[in-house]
Amino acid sequence: MCGVSAVSEMEAMTLEANYTAAQSTLELKESVIQSSIDSVGLAYVTIGRELAEISSDRLYRQSGYSTFEEYCRDRWGWSRENAYKYIQASGVTQNVYSNTQTPPSLTQAVQLTSLSPSKQVEVAAAIDFSTATVREVRQAVQEAKQPTTPVITPEPKPVEQSKMAVHFSSDSPEWYTPPEVLALVEKTLGVIDLDPCCNSIGEPNVNAVNHFKQADNGLSADWNGRVYMNPPYGRGIEVWVEKLVAEYMSGNVSEAIALVPARVDTDWFRKFRDYAICFIDGRLRFSGHENAAPFPSAVVYLGGDIDKFYEAFSPLGDIWVRWQK
Repeated sequence: MCGVSAVSEMEAMTLEANYTAAQSTLELKESVIQSSIDSVGLAYVTIGRELAEISSDRLYRQSGYSTFEEYCRDRWGWSRENAYKYIQASGVTQNVYSNTQTPPSLTQAVQLTSLSPSKQVEVAAAIDFSTATVREVRQAVQEAKQPTTPVITPEPKPVEQSKMAVHFSSDSPEWYTPPEVLALVEKTLGVIDLDPCCNSIGEPNVNAVNHFKQADNGLSADWNGRVYMNPPYGRGIEVWVEKLVAEYMSGNVSEAIALVPARVDTDWFRKFRDYAICFIDGRLRFSGHENAAPFPSAVVYLGGDIDKFYEAFSPLGDIWVRWQK
């Protein structure tokens, strides 16, 4: 019994020390944010950097908040969108600063958040932020989003030619999200504001307010509200994942769910590592096909109410959230 008591006491002391250290870290970061709020110039970079670490390390829990959104609202009077505006703008400026003579202002940097990091550098290098208006920066971003070459979609191979034909795009007439999965998406999001990868033939199989079909070039459009994405599953899937994460982090997308292959070894899948993921048990049988898919599937939730996502999707598989010390 003495040995057990000693171990328990040691564990309690360690936990208390860790809690005290985390509390001190949070207080230090909050003091830095507070001193930067009324500052000018590049103060937003400091605010965004500190908020990002408070979010990623979940330091807000030291003050009794269960979500980062709650913390931002009660501690700073900011919406989640406003907080992420600082985080994303800070990331943009840190990314492009060495390639510009004058760093962007907060409002200028916000315009660049919807671009990939490499595109941010490319666009920023051509802008003089000391004289450019926000409108001019926005125009440069829109021009950078325009495709430089026509999008050519190859003819799908007949099913009998390749078992891998089930690596389909969500705009294929034969391969739709199973209705039972769509029901859980609606249970989680309520109204779906946007389906950016809508089937191009027939009626949309996703009950959304807005749909982007292939001809709409959803990658170059702005996404807003609650989004459900079942992206093309070919080599281009990474750009759709990057777009979804960028739109969510910028605050344009308030909540999102993505149905994707569980390719945990890929760079694009690792972009989802900071979000809740349901790894579906077994293999999904997609609508319009008699056989199950030859690959595992995952459902990713980007939003502030993981409990709601868990209630809806836990019957399909385990829910995973990345843990960080």
